[in-house]
Amino acid sequence: MRPSPMIIDRKILLVVAVLSFLTVLMGAWLKITHISFGPFTANFLLTIGIIPGLLVWLAVLYDIIKHSFRNSLLWVIGIFCFGSLVSIIYLVQRDQLVGHN
Repeated sequence: MRPSPMIIDRKILLVVAVLSFLTVLMGAWLKITHISFGPFTANFLLTIGIIPGLLVWLAVLYDIIKHSFRNSLLWVIGIFCFGSLVSIIYLVQRDQLVGHN
């Protein structure tokens, strides 16, 4: 059985999730070291990384709730605890998770 498509294409969400995760990591590193590269301050990078990451997070959470599959509650708990990292893992494994009910 083929799973129904997501709201936004999975590959696009995966690219946005990885880029936002890396942007947040870079912003956190800049915040810790008190370094800024011209207009790229830590707060700017954190804002640019968190907003798309939140949109991906909501799309993945909606997809998990929409499809009930084995251990879906654990994925929801993982998203609340670890956020972007679990979203990326879910997007990579989505077809296997949703395809087997």
